[in-house]
Amino acid sequence: MARMLDQFSSWLEHTSVSETIQSISWIVPTVQTIHILAITVVAGSVLMINLRLIGVFAADQPLKHVSARFQDRLMPRVKRQPHRS
Repeated sequence: MARMLDQFSSWLEHTSVSETIQSISWIVPTVQTIHILAITVVAGSVLMINLRLIGVFAADQPLKHVSARFQDRLMPRVKRQPHRS
């Protein structure tokens, strides 16, 4: 298993995408920034739902409405193509 992982890592390191990422200095910080912002959005949405559950935030609104407001941030909907037979 370790050998397969080593071979995969070596292959991945030499792909054109990997070499581009290694050669352009601004790509890694940009991807990391987007990743941190996405985690923040998800964590904020979870926090709002949890605050609603303990009655601190939007206690006058049904949980269904509050969770629906943050649902797209937690689990974005994937548009499905109609199945063709």
